[in-house]
Amino acid sequence: MSLTNPNTVVTEERLNDFYKGILPYMGGMPEMVANKFSKGDLYSTDEKMIGQWIDGKPLYQRTVVINNPLNNWDTIQSYGIENIEHVISVNDRYWMDNNAWEGSQYYKTTDNITAIFLRPGFRLSCVGATPSKVILTIQYTKTTDSAISIGNDTDYSTEEKVVGTWIDKPLYQRTYATPFPQVSTYGTLVSTVIDSDTTKRVKNVYGSFEVADGNQAVTIPFYGWDADKMIQISVKEDSGGIKLRSNHNAYNSCTAYITIQYTKTTD
Repeated sequence: MSLTNPNTVVTEERLNDFYKGILPYMGGMPEMVANKFSKGDLYSTDEKMIGQWIDGKPLYQRTVVINNPLNNWDTIQSYGIENIEHVISVNDRYWMDNNAWEGSQYYKTTDNITAIFLRPGFRLSCVGATPSKVILTIQYTKTTDSAISIGNDTDYSTEEKVVGTWIDKPLYQRTYATPFPQVSTYGTLVSTVIDSDTTKRVKNVYGSFEVADGNQAVTIPFYGWDADKMIQISVKEDSGGIKLRSNHNAYNSCTAYITIQYTKTTD
C-alpha cells in the first residue's frame, strides 16, 4: 500500500522503481541497497552485490551447492564466480550421511572438510569424510571492479563503526588488516595480538588470510589436513584480548583480515 493510495499493492517492480527513483539523490546504489534489504534473497545461487569491502570495492555474495564431492582434494572449481580478488568469508555447511548438518570447518582427528580459495576458483578438501552435499556461501570482491562511492558509510571499515544493536547496547564493528603470526618452528603455536581493548566484549569474530602471491585465501578458523595446520582466532573476555594464532610457518608472509563485532562496558 502507499500513503496516497492505501489500496495500492507494493509489487517487486514498483519497489525497484522506487529504489531507482529515490536512491540516486541519497548517494546510494539501487542494486546494492535493494539486495541488502530484501528478505531471503541474499542467500541465492545467483551473484548478489551486498555491500562494500574496506578498500571501497563492491562486495558480492553467492551460494553454491556441491553434491557428492570427491574424497580427498576435489578439483579447482570456479562455481561460476570469476575474477575473485579477496575472499572475505566462506560460510560452509555439510550434509553428512547420518542426516545431520555439520559446519563450519568440519574437523575431526581422522577426517576434515575445508574449502580453500586457489585462484581462479575453490578447492574442496574432504579428507576421510564423505558428505553427500556441501553448501558454501562465499563473500568476495573482484579484480575487475574499482572503488565505488555510496557516501561515507561502508559495510567494512578499518575504523570503528556502529553497525546495530546487541540486545540493549550499541554493536560496533572493525576490520583489521594485520600481518600473520611469525612461526619460526613448524608446529609451534604462536600468537599475534590484534586488539587488547579491555572495554570490549566480543560478540562475533571471523576472518580470512591470503598468501603473499595472492593466489590462495583461507577463511579463519582453518583446520588443515592434519592437526599441525591450524589457524585460530582466540578471544579472552576478561581482558578484551583478541589474538590470531598459528602453528604453520608456511603462512609467515600472509596478511590476515579479521573482523570483530563487539559491545563496550562503557556504554
